[in-house]
Amino acid sequence: MTVDRFAFEQAPDPIFRIDAQGRILDLNEAASACLGYTRDELLGCSIGQLNPSWSGERWDGIWQRLNEQPFGHFIEAFRHRDGNRLQVELNSRVFACGETTEVILYCRARPSQADVLDEPLPDLDELQHLRELLNVAEAISQIGHWRLNVATGQPQWSRQVFAIFQRDPALGAPSFEQHERYVAREDWPRLREAVNRCSAQGTPYKTTVGIRREDGSTGTARVYGSALPKRDVASAELVGFVLDISEQAETEKRLVDAQQRLDIALDASGIGVYWANIVTGEAAADIRYFAMLGYAPGEITPTIDWWRTQLHPDDSGPMQEVLERAIRGDQDDFRGEYRMQHRDGHWVWIEDHGRICERDASGRGQLAIGVHIDISQRKNAERKLNYRANHDRLTHLLNRYSFWCALRRVHAQSLRSQEPYCIAMLDLDFFKAINDTHGHRMGDVVLRGFAKHLRQSMREADWIARWGGEEFIVLMPETSALQAQSSMDRFRSALAQTDFGTSDLAIKITVSIGIAESKPGDATPDMVITVADDCLYQAKRLGRNRVCCNTLETAD
Repeated sequence: MTVDRFAFEQAPDPIFRIDAQGRILDLNEAASACLGYTRDELLGCSIGQLNPSWSGERWDGIWQRLNEQPFGHFIEAFRHRDGNRLQVELNSRVFACGETTEVILYCRARPSQADVLDEPLPDLDELQHLRELLNVAEAISQIGHWRLNVATGQPQWSRQVFAIFQRDPALGAPSFEQHERYVAREDWPRLREAVNRCSAQGTPYKTTVGIRREDGSTGTARVYGSALPKRDVASAELVGFVLDISEQAETEKRLVDAQQRLDIALDASGIGVYWANIVTGEAAADIRYFAMLGYAPGEITPTIDWWRTQLHPDDSGPMQEVLERAIRGDQDDFRGEYRMQHRDGHWVWIEDHGRICERDASGRGQLAIGVHIDISQRKNAERKLNYRANHDRLTHLLNRYSFWCALRRVHAQSLRSQEPYCIAMLDLDFFKAINDTHGHRMGDVVLRGFAKHLRQSMREADWIARWGGEEFIVLMPETSALQAQSSMDRFRSALAQTDFGTSDLAIKITVSIGIAESKPGDATPDMVITVADDCLYQAKRLGRNRVCCNTLETAD
């Protein structure tokens, strides 16, 4: 309940809110008690039910006068529920509420002289007790009330207002203009304008201002003000409340600062935040989540089904299994790396860190919250590092380590399937002469050209590596010696007809090749490589530019 509503409900005199058609929009407890009706019985009724003379054209005339003079004072008679006439003193005030206008009626019963004489005097002890209760309530709620005489500019403060501003009550309340010392410099003009407008036009106000206390400390307060009905200028008064919200404002400031720091950290790190309702399939995410996928805020409505459709086919099954384990209750946290499709079609690598934060009575997950991190750059770097670790930098063929890994796999498969494989060792003939005659740079050009020609001549299933210097090696799975020799001889013949070097210098090269076929009794692939190496040296001894195999005749 707001302070204005509290003051409305607790006011000792009857108060009515009435619209232009004379309908009762609202009333306080004092109003219903004064007339003997319940509040629900009067809401929506015509004011003419309480004062028959106000029905029809007379009310229209009264409404017109009220609009011409926003403040009014007159004596009328209302009809009590028991049928008796109740003479009341009315003070009216007109308010503009958006495009509509309402009138507030403040009522006070006019007792007969006999009633006045018979009315007992208030109990002073009871009044003092009520005052103390009010002071305690204000201290607990950190709300103080005030009253301002517009003509004299002199306010009255409750005890809690003095406490809020740390002012000694013995000094009394400062004049209205002296309030400037207690209000932040940038907020004082706004507060003064609100007070002046309320005094001149009766417009209630609520504003938040920075405050300065007597002890030098600062804080934040919310100030409420409203004008009392007045009979003349001299009697104009404003009343209101001061609510100390320093702790709340400081907490909100810390929250805003923390949120700003978090936003900066998330922006800098490329982290997007999401939540997903596992039961309904609904989901939501922040702008960073969508930005990493190329979407503008509000462009799509995310759901769990949408997320599934965006996963790369190779990653969908494993990631959904990870999520399902967390939903079942095997674990609260889940993590995965997978690809999601960008708006323009390419794939973005995502690192997903999530947690099941709500579960039903059976332990099954209902709500997941997590973050997405764009790790595409890291994945690209890893791919490049992996490529460099497994390939020769000059020729971009496999290096010895990668070749050995492939050879062990093919050897194991051969033992299971009893299908042979072949290894070919290749060595460029007289390559040292090229380096000595044309320089190492030209030698590198020749090596790159030879590697490209070799790669284009072999099957996709074959594994090709630079073995060292001008030596190369080819692994041919499920290949017999006859097939391998035929393939290598075609390559050797075509190579002899190919020019290498540059446009200014064409260089012809030849190659010596040794081939070995695996045998069922070969315990390790090292034995096959040793035989292929022996065949290579046999080809060199026989005059180079030829193919030698451990089971077939030499081809030249």
